Amino acid sequence: MTLNYNYNLELTKSRECSHTSWVWDLDVTKDEKYFLTASGDNTIALWDVETMTLQHQIKKDSSLSACRFARNDTFILYGGMGKKIFINNRFNNEQMHVIDSHTGDINTVSVSVNDTYFVSGGFDKNIHIFDLENPSIPVEKIDNAHTSYVCALRNHPKNTNMFVSGGHNGEVKLWQIDENFRNHQKILSYNVKTAIWAINFDQTGKYILTGEDSNLLNVYDIESKSIYHRYITGSKVHSVIVSPNNEIIICGLSDGNIVFFSLSKKEEIYRFKPHSSTVRGLAILSNPNRLLSVSADKSIQLHDINDPNEVLGSFLDKDNEVAYWLDSINLSKYMDNFLSEGFDELEILVEVTNDDLEEIGITSSEDIAILLNAISNLNIGGGNSNNNN
Repeated sequence: MTLNYNYNLELTKSRECSHTSWVWDLDVTKDEKYFLTASGDNTIALWDVETMTLQHQIKKDSSLSACRFARNDTFILYGGMGKKIFINNRFNNEQMHVIDSHTGDINTVSVSVNDTYFVSGGFDKNIHIFDLENPSIPVEKIDNAHTSYVCALRNHPKNTNMFVSGGHNGEVKLWQIDENFRNHQKILSYNVKTAIWAINFDQTGKYILTGEDSNLLNVYDIESKSIYHRYITGSKVHSVIVSPNNEIIICGLSDGNIVFFSLSKKEEIYRFKPHSSTVRGLAILSNPNRLLSVSADKSIQLHDINDPNEVLGSFLDKDNEVAYWLDSINLSKYMDNFLSEGFDELEILVEVTNDDLEEIGITSSEDIAILLNAISNLNIGGGNSNNNN
């Protein structure tokens, strides 16, 4: 089945194992050539989409849960459990600003559509607004923006001075600021009565989409101030995006599923389960049509939406030879199995046996045969693998 904007619903995927903890967030450059990931392993990673390799990582002292590009993709904004927001130069990794205006951990950051300001929110219940020309301190603070912590923020796709926030207590609030990013006004507020983990607008800015603890995706009509539709998801919604033509809503769920809903027909179209844990972030790459997803299972996956038979490869740490080797034999799905058990050098693999592969969780006899054959052909330093038990 093919959707009318040329997306095929059968998806292929690839895995990555460079992050060693949850991948919390992602963002893509405007030219769709690079993307960022933020992880609980205290790193921000910059990836090349076409070569599928890690370009560089930024290491901090605590978990990082939010990241965005800014200033024509020359800045990297990120924050997390350390209560600070960092701004680095994307090209040379130079740290340009460290912002410590929040008194609680950072949950979310969002950049305006015209790239002039950004907003941040976190466990201190506050929202801070920063001028990207001089982001050292906030130009505006919305203290106690929510009665519980701020879970999600998103800027309006059309109105540059408008953004929406979602709170852990279920509050949704639409905010307006002036051209100097000051004098905030709350122009809309409603409560879905359960924690909001994901928030977004549709492409026109007519609807607010909220992903919630109640296994629902709510679509709220801003003009009529009423619920347009409630989609039953079957699991908590932790990420939500809308297709470029505004026809399809794509949700990432806590059970590892990704679900496609029709916005106009108000129905589920398709679901599949590429992840083993919460899908924390999604992004569409439009040329060609692909879908990026990141998860609490530590993986990044790239889904080919047009040609389900095409194998895309894997996002790899360019310094990890085992990751590359697994990718070369089309078994990247076992990167976690190998690297988490310390099989991170080719020299180690030459001694791996059938029993070793089963012990690290590989159960497919066909895949084991492929792996053992490939290991026997490694011939590292003249060594031979002992793969006959």
